[in-house]
Amino acid sequence: MSDVSERADATPAAPAGPQPIAEAGALGLVTFAVSTFLLSMVNANLVSSVDAAMVLPVAFFVGGIVQLIAGILLFRANNQFGGTVHSLYGGFWMSYVVLAHNVLAPAKGPAPAGAIPATPASLQGHAVGLYLIAWAIPTLLLTIVALKEPKSVTITLALLTVTFVILGIGEAGASTGLVHFGGWLGIVTAVGAFYVSFGLTLNHVWGKNLVPLL
Repeated sequence: MSDVSERADATPAAPAGPQPIAEAGALGLVTFAVSTFLLSMVNANLVSSVDAAMVLPVAFFVGGIVQLIAGILLFRANNQFGGTVHSLYGGFWMSYVVLAHNVLAPAKGPAPAGAIPATPASLQGHAVGLYLIAWAIPTLLLTIVALKEPKSVTITLALLTVTFVILGIGEAGASTGLVHFGGWLGIVTAVGAFYVSFGLTLNHVWGKNLVPLL
C-alpha cells in the first residue's frame, strides 16, 4: 500500500512556462548611440575622410545586426514599442551601409549585366536627401507614440527627427553648412541615447532609480 501511495503522490511536475528574458532596450539604445555618434562626427566634419571608413562596419554589425537582435528580444518580451523602434533602426543602419556601397561609393570597373546603374554624382545628394527625409516620417510618428514613454526617450526621438530633416535638406540642397549642423544634432541625439541606455542599465543593476529618466 505504501508503495502505491508513494507512486500516486509522485505526480510529474507541471512543465515550466517560458522563462523571462532580460530587457534588451539598453542594448538597442547603446548600439544606436555608438553608430549615430560615429556617423555624426563625420557629418559634423570633426574627423578626416580616412577616419570615416570606420563608420560602415560599426553601422552594419553594431547598429544594424545587434540592434535588430535587441528589437527581436523586445518583441519576445512583449515590448511592442521597443521592439518596433530597435528593429526599425537596425534595418536603417543595414540599409545605410548598402546605400553607401551601392549608391555613394565610386564604381570600380564596368557594371555587370542587369546591375542597377550607378547614381550620377550630381544626383547622389538628392538620393541621400530623399532617403533621410523618408526616415524622418516614421521617426516623427514614433516620437508621438513616445509621449507615453519617459521624457528622455521622447526627447531623443524628437532630436533624431530633426536630425533626419536637417540632414535630408542639407544633402538634397548640397548645403555643407546644414549637413554639418545636422551632424552636431546627431551627436546630441547620440548623447541622449547613451544617457537613456546608461540609466536603464544602472537603475536595473542597482535596483534603484539613480539616473532619472523623467
